[in-house]
Parts: sequence; structure tokens; C-alpha cells
Amino acid sequence: MSESNTNEWIDIKKQFRTGLFASILITMFFQFLSYEPKNNIEPIQKIGVLENKPTFKEYHSKSHNYWIELKLINDKRIYEIRSPYYNFLKHEDFINEINSGDTILISEHNNNILSLSKNGKQYWDYEKAEVNNENSNRFLSLLFFPLIIICIIVLLLKKQPFLKLNNKVYKIRFDIIVLITFLITFIVLAENIPFQFIKNGQFMK
Repeated sequence: MSESNTNEWIDIKKQFRTGLFASILITMFFQFLSYEPKNNIEPIQKIGVLENKPTFKEYHSKSHNYWIELKLINDKRIYEIRSPYYNFLKHEDFINEINSGDTILISEHNNNILSLSKNGKQYWDYEKAEVNNENSNRFLSLLFFPLIIICIIVLLLKKQPFLKLNNKVYKIRFDIIVLITFLITFIVLAENIPFQFIKNGQFMK
């Protein structure tokens, strides 16, 4: 292998080393979210009267955050509806039917509302929101796992591998292998882990 090829392979391995660390971090992060125990959460149910009509809030910085704030009479705390429940909100019904002075039943944990009902009507599907959130985290954690294996293989190789075909020698393009693997993994996971991608600030239809 020529010196130029050697230097090129060293640069490629540096890129894959970075890719390895990034893939591991992404995989571990979403694995943690996927299997984070939910049994430690003990929501509190309470009945209260709305002091004002719920307020839709949003904050724009590098990322956009959307949530809803609620205040109850004789309760100093501010309750919030955030993702993933925010995205599964029955938006039109909530706006038209939840008003100041209404008596509502909420289930909350640390001022975050997990469910909300009025006169027996639920305004989002709690279980569906939880399952969709877990599936999306599992999808993302598995999406990058094959890339970890490819990066490790590249880092273990001392020299640039070649493929001889019809008396011609070709470099094995690991960048193309990564791209193809990523696309195949995405398709396979999409078929086997159903979840709905909901853009931040939008509501499930």
C-alpha cells in the first residue's frame, strides 16, 4: 500500500472512530429512554376547577418546545401538558370544551399532567401516547446499532481492504456500506416497530 493510501486509510479510520462514539452515545441514550422503568412514577389524581382557560405555550431557540399550562382554583401550582401527551391531545375538542370554571379530573406527577378528563371524557389516549413514545425510542436505539458493528470492523482493519473482481481491483467503500446498511435497517425497523412520527408542535390526527 502506498503512503498516500496509508494516510487516506488513517483519515478514514479517524472518521469511523468519531462515528463509533456518536453511534454508541445515540444508541445508549435511546436505549435508556426505551427501558426506563415506569413503575417508579406514582401519579396523583385530583379534581379541581380551572382558574383560567388553558394556555398554549411555545418557546423557540435551537429547538422548539410546545406545552399547555393549567391553573386550578385554590392551588398555587402551575400544571403542564408536555410531549408525548401534548401531541396526542384531542386538539379541537380540548380548545372548544375545556374552559375557565370547568371541573376536571387530572392525573399528575411533578406538576406534569398525564391524563385529563371532564365529565368522564378523556382528552388524549394515555396508553397510546406511552406506547408510541417507547416505540420511537426503541426504533432510534436500534437504528444506529449496525453502524457500531461496521465502525468496529473498520477500526480493526490495519489496511484498506480491496476487492478483486474480473481482474480489476476495487477499494471497499465503507461509506457506501454504511449508507446502504442504514437504509436497510430503517426499512426493516419501520416494518416491525410501528410508531407515528409527529412533528414537534403538531397533533396526531
